[in-house]
Amino acid sequence: TFRVVNEGDALTTLPNTVMLGGQYKQAGLEVMLDEGCTGNIIVGPTVVETMFRFSKVRTSVAAHAMGRYRQNLQSGLTEDE
Repeated sequence: TFRVVNEGDALTTLPNTVMLGGQYKQAGLEVMLDEGCTGNIIVGPTVVETMFRFSKVRTSVAAHAMGRYRQNLQSGLTEDE
């Protein structure tokens, strides 16, 4: 099971474990799509990759838009010539 998230997507952090008293856990292995349509896809990012590599650490509601997900997935899955 995979959980695909856009870089900066604030909604992928909700609900968090602290808010629900430890009764909630995110499903699957996280797959992070790099912002800016660079084509980078990080499967199972480490804490360092999650917190420091990205310019926006899950603070953007706009990053949750389906159009952004589509663009980032297409960039990562398109073959370069």
